[in-house]
Amino acid sequence: MNRSWIAALTLAGATALAIAEAAPVMPVWPLPYPGSSAETRQLSDGIEATYSAAATPQEVIAYFKKLFMDKALKFEPMPTGDGYFARIDASECALAVSVRRRASHVDADDTPETSVKVTFTQKIAANPGGIWQPMKDPPVHDTTDAMKKFDKPVYPDAKAAAALKWPSWLVSVDGTRLPVQRFSGLLKSNCAAAPPRYSIEVFYWALLDAHGYHVNQSPSNSPEVFGSWIEGTADPDTELDRKTAIWVKIKPAGQNFNIEITVQ
Repeated sequence: MNRSWIAALTLAGATALAIAEAAPVMPVWPLPYPGSSAETRQLSDGIEATYSAAATPQEVIAYFKKLFMDKALKFEPMPTGDGYFARIDASECALAVSVRRRASHVDADDTPETSVKVTFTQKIAANPGGIWQPMKDPPVHDTTDAMKKFDKPVYPDAKAAAALKWPSWLVSVDGTRLPVQRFSGLLKSNCAAAPPRYSIEVFYWALLDAHGYHVNQSPSNSPEVFGSWIEGTADPDTELDRKTAIWVKIKPAGQNFNIEITVQ
């Protein structure tokens, strides 16, 4: 067992708990790919571990699949063009696994190299705060009550539309949570991503489709100049319990891309 990995996670987990009460409980079983050494850093809501593995992305994915199968957890990575991405809810916390091929980094003996990032964050409850509460029946009055004629019927209010919130699964391409801005009638977030554009489009297309959204995509007329977009609609969204539209706009920003995501 990789003792340095466990020690790093234990120390990082203790630091996270000292910073925020909602810090995740760090599992010790997702060890790095054999022969790899991970570096960890503290995030605002969890821990991020990164390392390079002397293996192909497919070999790394096979390794992770066995790790999760041993814990009776479903591991279904989505292709992203240059690798794979998967998000899993374990008993201790939520894990996001990003595996990317590093084509420009090959050893002298042609050994492949793959970048791996594992993010540990607190699981988000599907219904935080118990928003939906059963409605109590109105009190029953005695029919012989002399004041009954003054009683007025009381009817329950129509169920209010669920408040707009950011879906817990809507993350950046590398699996990290996004900072969210609230505007009138919509939520917005921005993040950056490295080329190729196709892998970004495939990632968000698959992400929306996996959560029951009907997905449309912009035509490919000069996306390198004007950008491209993906639209997903759900009626209703299974998590938000409301009709929801999500837009993902991908625009060139120097050598990378700026991704603007809106939820409304």
